[in-house]
Amino acid sequence: MEDIINKLAEIEAAASQIMNDVSEQKKQLALEYDQAVQDFDRAIDEETRWIIEKIFDLAFHGAGAAKITKTLIAEKVPTAGWLNYQRYGTFANIYADAPEEKSYAWTIAQVKSILKDETYIGH
Repeated sequence: MEDIINKLAEIEAAASQIMNDVSEQKKQLALEYDQAVQDFDRAIDEETRWIIEKIFDLAFHGAGAAKITKTLIAEKVPTAGWLNYQRYGTFANIYADAPEEKSYAWTIAQVKSILKDETYIGH
């Protein structure tokens, strides 16, 4: 009987240690998550954050790159190139005197690139 009690005490001590380890791991993961959120917030341009969030929200809800591209075009969401042209005059050879449609001419490749970009996915 004493052997059984000793074994139960060992099991209880081991279970307690496992719970302590899990609690520490949970705290560490929470710290890492918070850091990742802060890094993401610093990396994303405030003016264009909504576009990235829209793309990931559509993907989260099951849309593939082609459907996301069609949605962005239909909703006339501006591309990064267009926004850079508006801000800094870059890509003038593409956007100067171009029709309005050029400002939201998304491609599947652009969307896929965003969905794989480690800045956004946190690797």
